[in-house]
Amino acid sequence: MKKVLFIFTLLILLQVQCFATDRYRVGAGGNNWDAAQWSTTSGGAASGSEPALTDPVFFDGNTGATDTVVTNGASRCDSRSLNFTGYTGSISGSTRMRIGDATAGNITFPASGMTSTWTGNMELYSSTGTNVLTFNSFDPNPGSSIIMYVAGATYQLGSAFVHAGNFASGAANTIDTNGYTVTVDGFNMDSGATTVLLGASVI
Repeated sequence: MKKVLFIFTLLILLQVQCFATDRYRVGAGGNNWDAAQWSTTSGGAASGSEPALTDPVFFDGNTGATDTVVTNGASRCDSRSLNFTGYTGSISGSTRMRIGDATAGNITFPASGMTSTWTGNMELYSSTGTNVLTFNSFDPNPGSSIIMYVAGATYQLGSAFVHAGNFASGAANTIDTNGYTVTVDGFNMDSGATTVLLGASVI
């Protein structure tokens, strides 16, 4: 029985992997869910479809130095993981962003060059493994919340974390600050089953 369950779980994970497609932001301005703004390669031609929750999303140097990503209008913006390395534009709007699926949920922001006036919530939905959050002291959504919604994942900081808002867990997760400094307005672990590993971190 255990062997059958393992094979079934493996097939599900492989199916998720097969449908995942890298999505690169290539448009100059416009809404985040506009299909004309996305490519399957960095700086490539528009792919005709926006990211889904199974797709890793990248903003990089080919996205455009003056690009402003507007996230208003849709119910949310989905991605499997989110990487802004090399991006020097800005994000704005108020739509919530949902990041992570059953296999991944890493987030990377650059140490400099990017700006944000985005006011939506960042919702983390990974349910397994270690998910690395590398903010590099960049605050993506000042005044709003970053929330871990689904149980089962470990969220590990890959850099110092500065957020003028609420950092919360609404499910049984593990939060590993990994020795980095954490500066937040609110640190709320709503679920009594949440484990917080502080190590040498200062909060």
